[in-house]
Amino acid sequence: MVALSDFEFKSSYNKIDHNIADEFYLPCMRNAIQYDRITGYFSSSIYIIAWDALKEFINNQGKIRILCSPFISEDDARALTSGNQAKSDQIIKQTMIDELQRMLDSAYLEKPSRLLACLISNGTISIKLAVPIEYSHPVIRQLFHDKVGVFFDDQGNKVGFRGSLNETYSGLSNDGNIESVDVFQSWDGGKEAVRADEVADLFERIWSGKTTTTLLYELPPSIREHLNYMAKDVIWRDLLDEVKQEIKKCNKWLPKSNDRKKRVLRLHQFAALEAWVANGRCGIFEHATGSGKTFTAICAIRDALIREKSVIVLVPSVGLLEQWKIEIKKIITDIKVDYLICSSGYSNWRKSGVLNVWTAPGTNRNTIVVATMDTAAGETFMKGITQGDHLLVVVDEVHRIGSVRRARFLTVKAGEKLGLSATPIRYGDPKGTAAIMNYFGGVVKPVYSLKDAIHDGVLTKYFYYPKLIHLSQLEQDEWNNLTKQINRLYAQL
Repeated sequence: MVALSDFEFKSSYNKIDHNIADEFYLPCMRNAIQYDRITGYFSSSIYIIAWDALKEFINNQGKIRILCSPFISEDDARALTSGNQAKSDQIIKQTMIDELQRMLDSAYLEKPSRLLACLISNGTISIKLAVPIEYSHPVIRQLFHDKVGVFFDDQGNKVGFRGSLNETYSGLSNDGNIESVDVFQSWDGGKEAVRADEVADLFERIWSGKTTTTLLYELPPSIREHLNYMAKDVIWRDLLDEVKQEIKKCNKWLPKSNDRKKRVLRLHQFAALEAWVANGRCGIFEHATGSGKTFTAICAIRDALIREKSVIVLVPSVGLLEQWKIEIKKIITDIKVDYLICSSGYSNWRKSGVLNVWTAPGTNRNTIVVATMDTAAGETFMKGITQGDHLLVVVDEVHRIGSVRRARFLTVKAGEKLGLSATPIRYGDPKGTAAIMNYFGGVVKPVYSLKDAIHDGVLTKYFYYPKLIHLSQLEQDEWNNLTKQINRLYAQL
């Protein structure tokens, strides 16, 4: 174990210029004996553990203390601060049960969840729940949004950090977002040492219940019993090796790259791809908007090109043609790809034999045809392409291809099919929905919902507050009439 003071850490790191994991986070974890961390929600605890450095950290007799906030509504937060201990305990207990169950039910979080349970059970990790007394106060809430932490070594050195550091199960995120973190070292003296002390002192005061801004809760006994049960008969070192092996498997879907801004697969994306392969490379990814469906699909496209498949990508509008081409170029950097854009505004694809050549098997070219759904459903396109098992068809916003006209494309023979949609069920159109499901073979499990995306930090956390309104009879009649018109127009899409 090397003293933290032997490292020359920078005063700040950003993903444009640095590999934050390799240059800062992992060296600290490997050589620390204590790691104090304020994070968002209990389920986030999975993501702050540096799995690659965990064995060394535990061999150092290292301990992790985590302060997190339960995922509760403002009404529940007010109840917690009301002084009713019995009600508070029940809210905390139920919140933790719900989060634990969600983690265990998740195909991609089940193993790391059990490993987290092992680490809590054997005393490596201690967790306390902190609820801001003024829950709506922006400064207090920001504390649990910020990424704040401190590493300590066995010689009394400490490194504090604060910033927009974004972490995922597979490591520190390289998803293209501009992340940065400020670092302060105790051995530098002066203001840097003061800042390191301040971060450490802040954590200690909250952990010890010595602040007037937060209420502190231990894990309820029933939750601790449940965690102990999860850890029963589990050898954490073996489970850790399994988790690390799964992380390595993620890499097979992406080109090798030293680019610091290279994206990595999130666990739900990896799980979806593996399930899609197990389903014969057919199915629909029902993933929440903003959760990376396009990126996941491009990983499948790259795999198909490596296996010498021809690829057709369909999009609902002209505006998405170039966008898909740009995204593919960004991600598939290790293969030279030729693109053919097909829509009413492009003419090359209409030439005799062009589509046949671009979609034929065994051409020794990596070809991707990107077309609008309307163009692809036309007679010229469908007669021009070479159909067969060699073809991968990817359809973005797949629910949009279920209209009477567009659904004609769903007779095209392809060996591999992938649909993308946050909402694959067509509202008020069971026939169109059935056509989509029959062609693609249904939805690939697990579904990745808005709730999953919010809990995993993929999407911003928020609450819905529905307000009921009542229409007059005249307004209701007009509403019904407009709804019928909208349904008729929607069915034509």
